Amino acid sequence: MDELAKATAKAACGDLAAAVEHLNTALVYDGADVSILVERAQLQLRRKLYDKAVADVTLALTADAGLLEAWKIVAQAEYSRGCYNACAEACESAPDSAGLKELLAEVQTMMKARTVR
Repeated sequence: MDELAKATAKAACGDLAAAVEHLNTALVYDGADVSILVERAQLQLRRKLYDKAVADVTLALTADAGLLEAWKIVAQAEYSRGCYNACAEACESAPDSAGLKELLAEVQTMMKARTVR
């Protein structure tokens, strides 16, 4: 069983830390493969390790700035940690996505409400 399959199995069982370790090993052998970086970022996001999630997708976006899934992770991580300007910037930078447009509208509403106070 390859490292990616092991990571998928561990994540399915809820052992996110072990899944990340398998992806770390996969990255050593496969290089900075963007799909593995995005998958690891998704796990880091689920673990509420926002800095690590953003670091992974930032590296992936360096290789391919059009990765919608990577932009979604950036937006979700920034939103979750209350960095609404960064979330809005990610939503605006991403390829066209209805889901991100909805998040952008929500974030803009929240930011306007903060300035009104």
